[in-house]
Amino acid sequence: MARGIGEDPRRSPAWHIQQVEYPTSRDELVATAEDNEAPAEAINFLKALPKDRYESAEEVLRDFAEAERRLPLKPVMSLRTRIINLRRVPAGSGVGYGAKFTAQRPSVIAVLAAGYGDGIHRSLSNSRGCVLVRGKLAPIVGIVSMDVTMIDVTDVDGIAIGDIVTIYGTDGEHVHPANAVARGIGTVTSDLLCAVAARVPRVYV
Repeated sequence: MARGIGEDPRRSPAWHIQQVEYPTSRDELVATAEDNEAPAEAINFLKALPKDRYESAEEVLRDFAEAERRLPLKPVMSLRTRIINLRRVPAGSGVGYGAKFTAQRPSVIAVLAAGYGDGIHRSLSNSRGCVLVRGKLAPIVGIVSMDVTMIDVTDVDGIAIGDIVTIYGTDGEHVHPANAVARGIGTVTSDLLCAVAARVPRVYV
């Protein structure tokens, strides 16, 4: 099956930003990305940078994040999956690879039918990220694996197998914007969007 950014990091603008020596210019960033056969969306991201010259990769990322915050943007894309299992775990139980998350109370853990092989960024692991389910934010717990992700739904009423979960985007009137998710893990929106794998079905409306 096709994989996302985990297989080909060149799809992400963040990867190309790391491939040059600093200080550098916007034109050099674009040229390097083109030389590395970056996809059009990564090149367009770099061309849209507001400054002609940059002292560090962190400065590039900050500029783009600041530009996003100032724009009156509305999400036009949502990444969604479904709950495929619900597990009750007692306090003190470990969850996920290496038991990196330990339940502090009796908890209900939902297993999602998507992982980093689909485009859920691994940096969202272990409570660094949240998802929308039934109009509430639920934290990601444990390590995001290739095909599944786990979330804590203890405080979500009426949770059920088959419920739709929004990784980012809209859930009815509720919004969980991709740019906010990206800022929470120190990256840019394009890094998340470029990570969505070819195996993920697309629905255009």
